[in-house]
Amino acid sequence: MEAHEMFWKQLREHIENYGATMIIVTISTGLFIGYFMHYIMNVRPMKQRLKVDGIEQTEDDEELKGK
Repeated sequence: MEAHEMFWKQLREHIENYGATMIIVTISTGLFIGYFMHYIMNVRPMKQRLKVDGIEQTEDDEELKGK
């Protein structure tokens, strides 16, 4: 049995046992958690770093204008 055949067989069994709603909720929850973790781990630190770099850039520009 090939991998894709096994996947569809298991998916049909899970739908029979738990219903399509449970499968959809599980997948949606996984996607939401993944997106949330991506935001917390990658996007927020990048925004904070860019904000700090922007502040440092502004200070450097002010020093150059003062000279």
